[in-house]
Amino acid sequence: MSDRRSFLKKISLLSTAGLAAPALSLFAKNDVVKFDGLDFDQPPPPGDDLWKWVRMQFSASPSYIYFNNAGLSPSPWVVRDAWYRMMEMANEAPSHTLWRILEAGRDNVKTRLADLLNCSYEEITIVRNATEALSIIVNQLRMEKGDEVVLCKYDYPRMLSVWEQKERDHKIKLNYVDLQFPEEDEQKIADKYIALFTNKTKVVYLTHMINWTGQVIPVTKIAAEAKRRGITVVLDPTQSFGQMKVDLKEFQCDFAGMSAHKWLHGPIGTGILFVKKDRITDLTSYFSPNPKFEKEMLKFDDHGTRNSTSEFALAHAIDFHDYITMEKKIERLNYLKNYWLDQVKNHPNIQVYTPAAAGLSGSLVTIGCRNVDTQVAVNRLQSDESIIVANCTIHDVNGIRISPSIYNNEYELDLLVENLLNILNDK
Repeated sequence: MSDRRSFLKKISLLSTAGLAAPALSLFAKNDVVKFDGLDFDQPPPPGDDLWKWVRMQFSASPSYIYFNNAGLSPSPWVVRDAWYRMMEMANEAPSHTLWRILEAGRDNVKTRLADLLNCSYEEITIVRNATEALSIIVNQLRMEKGDEVVLCKYDYPRMLSVWEQKERDHKIKLNYVDLQFPEEDEQKIADKYIALFTNKTKVVYLTHMINWTGQVIPVTKIAAEAKRRGITVVLDPTQSFGQMKVDLKEFQCDFAGMSAHKWLHGPIGTGILFVKKDRITDLTSYFSPNPKFEKEMLKFDDHGTRNSTSEFALAHAIDFHDYITMEKKIERLNYLKNYWLDQVKNHPNIQVYTPAAAGLSGSLVTIGCRNVDTQVAVNRLQSDESIIVANCTIHDVNGIRISPSIYNNEYELDLLVENLLNILNDK
């Protein structure tokens, strides 16, 4: 006992000497959504200076040139700084600083997300990624034997697996749309989906932008016909969210799930689940269902203890997005795409799987090399110049997916083009 008292006395002396842990931080509740990194009294830099400034907001790797933003994108400093500071705060006195102070900002973050998606904050909750959000939707949708679902054979593989499991467990029927990339006609794409609608179709599952090729699907056209027939619309806008306008009201979807760690540049491991207000009672929560919240999205927030700090840092990602503006992001992403693609698209050894028509693609482009195996080309790009791209091989697509983001620049794209031409020319 005396040893213990001696130890505590020493700790007390250290505290009085100023060596103890710092006092609780002075964060206020609204600091969860406060933007600490940009002066909003000043407009963004004009012209090319804006994109030089944007690049400085990211810690671009000195070892790699990164063109797989469609897989996972980095976050700018302002998002990471907020995340780190909130993590430090959460660890100061967790049951107070995390549960009481930081959690008080959750509705503010959801309101910001809802404004961005044109829905009510009462219709969304924050989850870890699109797979989690969409799995909740698909697994919980009430369907009966013989009900039919229209979806695409090029939808995200994990979600196809979830639908296939539902087909096995509930004896429903999956009807797959086949696309021939690039699809350049919106109405023809819509017609391929609508042609599979029958009086047994209960759900149409729409991927707004196909992750394999960057093909944009005309969701508004398809959803309008689906709603006319009383068909439920489930949407995956993961690749378009933050890259182009995603308006959930315009898309007339009943359910949606997306990741925020791609084109919105949110913290890694953040996503959004959307459920139209009059459909909330159609889904139950995986986690400790609480009858009190049966009619509210709060039932999906009751996950027990989790690291919420990344979720709160989403507000800073939205601030960064809004400061640049959606219009300027769209313009920049299309510029970057055309800058490199125009230099190689007419090469005899190249096949382009991504449409050129305005509105049918974004920054994500997939190309095939007729003279070399795709994986060999991907490996060469990485080994020769440390250029990171993705191998996209599925069904009739055998290509390299290249997805630059707003922090990438022409110098990096010039290196990409130089090395692609060497591969295409068998050098």
